[in-house]
Amino acid sequence: MTWDAGSTGATSSGWRSVEDVDYLFREQWDIDVNSPPTLVSSDTPAGLSNKAYRFDGNEAMNRKFFHVSEITLPDVFDNDHSASFEFWVKTDALNQEQVLFESGDGAAGLSITFGDGDTDGVHDEARLRILGDDLNELTLTSTLETSITQGFVQLVAVFSDDPVDRYAEMFFNGVSIGRTEGINGVDEIDWDLLDSASLGRADGFSVGGNGGPGDLPFVSGGFVGEIAMFRFNNYAIDGTEVLSRFNDIITSCPWDCGAADGNVGIVDFLALLAQWGGPGMCDFDGGGVGITDFLTLLAQWGPCQ
Repeated sequence: MTWDAGSTGATSSGWRSVEDVDYLFREQWDIDVNSPPTLVSSDTPAGLSNKAYRFDGNEAMNRKFFHVSEITLPDVFDNDHSASFEFWVKTDALNQEQVLFESGDGAAGLSITFGDGDTDGVHDEARLRILGDDLNELTLTSTLETSITQGFVQLVAVFSDDPVDRYAEMFFNGVSIGRTEGINGVDEIDWDLLDSASLGRADGFSVGGNGGPGDLPFVSGGFVGEIAMFRFNNYAIDGTEVLSRFNDIITSCPWDCGAADGNVGIVDFLALLAQWGGPGMCDFDGGGVGITDFLTLLAQWGPCQ
């Protein structure tokens, strides 16, 4: 499921998924009528829509629950409690605890929060917390780059409940920033019960996974910043998929025509020369690759965004 701020759906009271699965409550985040986040124009990467939802610490969106496993009808993507959560997000500052996402409660659930995990006075750690209904848990705390306060970044949290490969991992702009191994075996981590979920702050009385043993989520504040896209999969994606998704957003600018690396540089210059006088990916103006395209590429030299 993909929620894109540039494609919110036909209703003003919710944020609809781009995908239609004929099941409204799975497709839609309901906007909190008392504290609604605001849809704003924003400077997103080229592959997004220049729209985002603005959260100021009290705003929230709510959803009935995230339920990813189904033992009665198992298949390759739906036979355990694995899940992946991808955000294109920026935050104003790393000066307080922030709840970005949570599902469930203190008895069982999953959450992604920001806080001061190393007690250095800077709340620059992201914590992925998974708690099962039998108190099995898996927790990963990873340090964020400060670029999350300067512009939109890709943040991905992955939980694999595969009985032969159980782990939690987080990625920042396509690169792994931490992984913790779980205990393999049939003793699954059943976090995805029928409890409500939220974006931006806790829904109800408790953040998902805020109970049991191990490091608990950072729960004392709501999210302050913008979310341009949120994507959910009911299975664990790997690092290759994460990087591909990052490149899809960052390198969608047309001037990155030589290699999908997010930068306009010498590789693109050589690709342009090889296409000179004819059509090609470096034909930015539609008139054949020539001097106008060369000058355009020079003007864009550096990071695509």
